[in-house]
Amino acid sequence: MRLLYRLPLLLLAFLLVAPLPLLWLPFAALSRRALAAAGTHTLRLWSKLFCAALGVRVRAEGERPGKGSLVVANHLSYLDILVLGSLYPTAFLSMAEVADWPVVGQLARLVGTLFIERRRTLAVGRANDELAQYLGYGLSVTIFPEARPSPGEAVGPFHSSLLQVAVERDVPCVPASLSYDCPPPAEPSSDVCWWGEMSFGPHFLKLARLPRVEARVRFGAPVARHADRKALARTLQGEVAGRFDRIRGVRATGS
Repeated sequence: MRLLYRLPLLLLAFLLVAPLPLLWLPFAALSRRALAAAGTHTLRLWSKLFCAALGVRVRAEGERPGKGSLVVANHLSYLDILVLGSLYPTAFLSMAEVADWPVVGQLARLVGTLFIERRRTLAVGRANDELAQYLGYGLSVTIFPEARPSPGEAVGPFHSSLLQVAVERDVPCVPASLSYDCPPPAEPSSDVCWWGEMSFGPHFLKLARLPRVEARVRFGAPVARHADRKALARTLQGEVAGRFDRIRGVRATGS
């Protein structure tokens, strides 16, 4: 029954916000900075509406990231983007495959999402250049250095390649820990977290049927400057892991 009113609400939220980036496209040649900033605020509005329509209750602890911050978070689901995006204006760095998703990919581009093919060395270099540009605009950018979402057994190792820009430019790195819960008998490790070979469509419909989702975000203080990106990755992973709540149900589904 929840699908009968949630899907129309999601469609309404989509229709209300989707035209906004199109209004700014004619001005892109004049100011990419203004276009990127507008995209982060559009994404925040979109995220708030989608979280409300899906019954996602977001609770945040700690000081929210300031302008020009690189936010480093663990990765559990596509829902992470909506949850974090509802809390502060930010652009996201996403896997390149998302750019090819029907509708979602084009919309992600319109709100300023950056994309990366992690297996290509040159692509990582370009991603760092784009990160530096967005951070230079005074925008925050959020990355998921685990690279792939997990069922929430623990916070995995952080890849350090995308932290080079923070080392070179002394960018403040803000650790953010994400956790989820939902009413039993549903288990957030499989009904909220999206990982492995799960198909997006069936999983999303299952998520939309849940009575509610409790999302907790714990922000840490900006991490002090590191001269080495691998050391910075270890420090940030420790900060995020120290605030992480293991996801319920993970023993039944995790490997």
